[in-house]
Amino acid sequence: MCLVSLHFSEIARPLLYCVVPLWHEVAMVLFFRTLCSKPEYGLWTCDFACYITLTAPSVIQNFQHLVYIHSDAFRSIPTPAGSFLDMLRRPRVPRAIVPQVLLVSVLKSLPMVKTVLLQLPVVRTQEDYSVLCAQIQALRLHGGFHNAPFEPIRTLLLQGDPNGPADGQNGTAYSD
Repeated sequence: MCLVSLHFSEIARPLLYCVVPLWHEVAMVLFFRTLCSKPEYGLWTCDFACYITLTAPSVIQNFQHLVYIHSDAFRSIPTPAGSFLDMLRRPRVPRAIVPQVLLVSVLKSLPMVKTVLLQLPVVRTQEDYSVLCAQIQALRLHGGFHNAPFEPIRTLLLQGDPNGPADGQNGTAYSD
């Protein structure tokens, strides 16, 4: 519909970006690439859902490959120590943090988001989201209470990975 006419595009595009569900790693990378080139699109997003378990081994491997393929888009991600790609090229940076760092970058690009859904690992053999939490905490402290990123978020929904193994298969399900 956005390709039919400029008028339709002006009406439809904010509606398309109002609710953003990401079901696959490629979608997150392409969404972030879009936000880098068109930051105003992030202003339209009110609800964001990440149906990707960021610490799953296959997800981490896919993100590494996707970051390489779309490296031009990732050059623009600033970090305290340089670009996102420079950070990833350091030998001591664990590759497992790539999906969590990317998610923080996506969320920082959504200044009006009010609801966020995250999918969590349900087995103890996968790492938790400590990198994600630490980055969000650092941003909140650095930005001050009222100017901190993520201030508009009012609802955080957590969902266990529906594809996680059942009890006794490749790990122990959380029961705490």
